[in-house]
Amino acid sequence: MASQLSHKGKGKGKASSSRGSLDISRLFTTRQQQERYETFLFQKKIMKPKYSTFVTFPEEVFTFPSVFEELGLGNLIGCHLDFYPELVKVFYSNMVKKKGKLTSVVKGVPISLTASDICAIFEIPPGGHKFVGTLSPWENYSKHAFYYSLSRLSEHQIYNKRKKSSGGCC
Repeated sequence: MASQLSHKGKGKGKASSSRGSLDISRLFTTRQQQERYETFLFQKKIMKPKYSTFVTFPEEVFTFPSVFEELGLGNLIGCHLDFYPELVKVFYSNMVKKKGKLTSVVKGVPISLTASDICAIFEIPPGGHKFVGTLSPWENYSKHAFYYSLSRLSEHQIYNKRKKSSGGCC
């Protein structure tokens, strides 16, 4: 259950949850950090991470699992670890950009991340295509063709399967 912030008398600055009272002031080094958190992030819900394994997608039908693996994104998609929503919100409420790094403080612990650090954490490649200044990779792009390219079945085979499953005649 999400924690609730009490603004009455002595309880100010304390959050309560189904597990009992939680003193959120211990998560911050300054009152300003706590106020920013209470104003902008306290009521926000953290979306539970979504992850997948490619085992459920048969290779003879789907090509995208191998595409993700070739791009080095398999571990990112399959990552399933515990997380602490309140600490995630504190991290983001304290985050600032300093000298090209993202820095934050959680429970008095300074955290500084470069783009390379973030890539290493998520096990994603540090390079990639920039979408600024050029449209050439998107010339002749067809959403329809891309959709069917993800499957090893042809467009015609997919159409016939849909027709069959909806009770239509072959």
